[in-house]
Amino acid sequence: MKKNLFFWGVAALLFGLVSCKSGNKNTETSEDDQMIETVQAPVFDKAGVYYGVLPCADCSGIETTLELMSDQTYKLTQVYQGKEDGRFESSGALTWDAENNIITLGQGEEMTKWLIEGDKVTMLDKEGNRPEGELADQYVLTRK
Repeated sequence: MKKNLFFWGVAALLFGLVSCKSGNKNTETSEDDQMIETVQAPVFDKAGVYYGVLPCADCSGIETTLELMSDQTYKLTQVYQGKEDGRFESSGALTWDAENNIITLGQGEEMTKWLIEGDKVTMLDKEGNRPEGELADQYVLTRK
């Protein structure tokens, strides 16, 4: 009887120790995984105010101010020169493609893509291509 009691006591003790060590390993692994994810996440360092006058088909230009915030949100203000009720504002979260330095604002028909290069931001088409033609260099905003 004493042997059975001793055997079950030792088994319970070993089982308890193994369970505790397994739990600690899982906790350490998940903390390491979280650290790896945090380290690998790129920091959005393109915050600032960008300004320029973009070409307009039926006005003299579109005064454009793009504010990029460090929390990956934006505010876009566009004023169509010479137009009544020609002021438009939008804001929200932006999507940042860190590898290509492209940000996407809005969704659907309102979506615009911008390429960030140093202190300049170039408006791209919906597929992410640079503008072409004689007005191509006028689709650029400069950091204030």
